[in-house]
Order: sequence, then C-alpha cells, then structure tokens
Amino acid sequence: MKKFLTAIFAVLTGVFLAGYDASAEAPLCGGVTDRTDRAAPKVIKSKEITAFSTSFLLRDETSPHEAIEHWNFTVKKEASGRIAIEAGNGATVQADDALLAELQQVIDRFNLAALNGIDRVTAGLPPMFGPCRMSVDYASGERLHFQRNSRPEEGWPRAMRDIFLSAFAKKR
Repeated sequence: MKKFLTAIFAVLTGVFLAGYDASAEAPLCGGVTDRTDRAAPKVIKSKEITAFSTSFLLRDETSPHEAIEHWNFTVKKEASGRIAIEAGNGATVQADDALLAELQQVIDRFNLAALNGIDRVTAGLPPMFGPCRMSVDYASGERLHFQRNSRPEEGWPRAMRDIFLSAFAKKR
C-alpha cells in the first residue's frame, strides 16, 4: 500500500510540475519584461480605425496629493456603423466617426506609430511610471500596438483622456 501511495504521489507531483511555468511568475522589482517585436512597422498608412483600446496613468494636478489616476478606454466600430466607447468603470456611450478621426489626429501628432511593436515594462517603478498601452486596428489590416512604462511628460495620454471625457460629457 505504501508503494502504491508513493507512486500516486510521484505521478501527481510530475503532473503538477509539468504545468509549472516559471516565466509566468511576476518579475522581480526592477526586472524588465521585454516582448518587443522589432519587425513591427513604424509607419501606419491607414487612417481608418476599426477598433481602439488604451490604458494609461495620469497625475491629477487638481488633487491635493496629486493622485495617480488610471484610465482605460475601448472603442469598437459595430457592424451597424455605430461606434461604442466603454470606459474602464463600465460606463458606455455612443460616438461617431469624428471621434475616431480625433484619436487618429493624436496618434499622428505624437507620432505614436513609431512606438509600434514596443512591449517592454519594468516592474516595481513608482505608480506614475506604471505600464501604459495602446492597441489600434485599422480597416487595412494594419495594427498599432505598444506597451511600456508611462512617461509623465508625454502629452498623448492627456489628449486621449480629454477626447474621451468630451465624448462622455456629450452623453449628458
């Protein structure tokens, strides 16, 4: 009986360890995770956005402690032609093609296509430097995607936030 239990334990341990992936663990503080696609194109020819999502952090200069705000927005162009925006808190609103054009203007103004393919974050940085990301799908099949640590001096997150806040304000 003891041999039988030992054999079962050995088999179960083997099954458990076979599914263990050390790379799935969170990186150590200061550790860098880099999955950058160096072959990703740095120029996006299309201007017709079909899907968009972004997540970024901004310091709120209006709060007494300059709190860090986390913003998430997803935009989908539905088959009916309607455009749906969803905020990270679950709030939704309908928009039109003008919103997509505004988003593309920000992408162009800040040359965000040059970041395409970057997927590199450092763990354990202060909150204001936490990860930010953007994914944009175009009608042409092109895709813009990047993820990296936030840079508080960059202007594109504020520009994006303002576009979305304006869209939600129109809903009222």
